[in-house]
Formats: sequence, C-alpha cells, structure tokens
Amino acid sequence: MIAPTLIFWVFALVDMVIAVSCATTAVLRVRRGDVEGHVRMMVTAQLAIGVFLAAYLAKVVLVGHEDLTRWGAQALLHLRVHEVAVSGMLGGGVIAASVGWRVRRAVREQGSAGRAIRGLHRGAGWLTLACAWMGVVTAAFVFSHLALGED
Repeated sequence: MIAPTLIFWVFALVDMVIAVSCATTAVLRVRRGDVEGHVRMMVTAQLAIGVFLAAYLAKVVLVGHEDLTRWGAQALLHLRVHEVAVSGMLGGGVIAASVGWRVRRAVREQGSAGRAIRGLHRGAGWLTLACAWMGVVTAAFVFSHLALGED
C-alpha cells in the first residue's frame, strides 16, 4: 500500500506545478499587454494554492505530520528549504495580490496607477514567482526522498 504521506506529496507537487505554470503564464500575458489574462491566470494560481492549503490542513488532521526523527540530514535540509520557499511564496503572493488589486482600482478610478505601486506589485510578484519555482524544485527533492524511502 502507498503511504498517505506519499500520496499527499504527489498531489502537492502536481498542484504546485499547476500554480507556478499559471503564474508564469500570467507574467507572459501581462508582458504582451493582456492585463485581463494576467488577472485570470493569477486568480487561477491563487485558487490552486488555496486548494493546496486546504489539502495540507486535511492531511495534518487525518494523517498527521511526517515523522522527522526518521529523516536524514539531506532530506531535512530539502524540507526546510522547501518550507522557506513556500513561506516566501505565500508572503510575497499576499503582498502582490493586495497591491495588484490596488493597482486595478487606481487604474479604474484614475486612469492609471503610480509608478511606485506598480513597482511594488512587480517586485512582490517576482519574489513570489522565484520562491514558487524554488518550492517546486525542493518539493520534488522531498518527494524523491519519500518515494525512495530515504526519509
């Protein structure tokens, strides 16, 4: 039988790839001037992250946390780097999303948004995207440790 934790990590990795793919597509769309497409793809990425958070809470309640006392030093390092990356992704994403909605409101009400607020949105977005890609790579490492029984 496949361990429930392993099933969760497969789901988490696939979900994170979906979210990062949507966010990357959103960046490409806004660079082409497709602001509405950018917003749609970012909302889709946010939904994927929301699904992950709900699944993570369900996993903790139903299965519990991984037994980290059995993990080797390399597996623990990959997990900790993954946790930092995901924290950066979530924090940067909250900032980028909230500032992004302020940018949209300013454009709607005033015709444009200030350079500083657009820069803050862009910077938070790039931080989020970089952390998300790092999260995908480190999730793959964590998954490989679990799949190979190297936890």
